[in-house]
Formats: sequence, structure tokens, C-alpha cells
Amino acid sequence: MFRQLHSFLEEREQLLLDRIEEVEKVVETTRDQHLAKLSETLSSVDSLIQEMEEKCQKTVIDLLQTSPALLSPSHDTPDPIPPVSDLPEKMTAPCHS
Repeated sequence: MFRQLHSFLEEREQLLLDRIEEVEKVVETTRDQHLAKLSETLSSVDSLIQEMEEKCQKTVIDLLQTSPALLSPSHDTPDPIPPVSDLPEKMTAPCHS
């Protein structure tokens, strides 16, 4: 009886070990597929980022080339606000009720 139980347990152990090996292979295959997909997605995102950076840089360069007035001071802008020390005394004195 002991030998039969021992033999049964050894068979069961081997079946379970075989099943574990199968599951490990499935997990490894699935992991590799997910890593490949993730790598592909990351590469795609990197390409999109590079493309957007190039477009932004091109847009800035185009804007500066087509609008040189942006680089030079404009004569249409109002004079800057004078410092408080240049204002008449009435304007700088505190208001009292």
C-alpha cells in the first residue's frame, strides 16, 4: 500500500511539474509578445515626439523669417511707464479722506 501511494504521488508530482513547465512557457511567450508590442509603441511615440519637435522648431523659424518686425523694436508701442520719482508730487502723495 505504501509503494502504491508513493508511486501515485510521484506520478502526480511529475504531472504537476510538467504543467508548471507548460505554464512557464506560455508566460514567457506572452511576456515576449508584450515586450515586443511595448517596444514598438515606444518607438512610435519617440518618432511622434521627434516629428512634433521638428514641426515646432520649423514653425518658430518660419515665424521669425516671415515676421522680422518681431525681432526689432516697434515704433507703435507706447512709451514705458515712467518711474514713480518722475511723476508729479500730487500723483505720488497718499490719498487722505
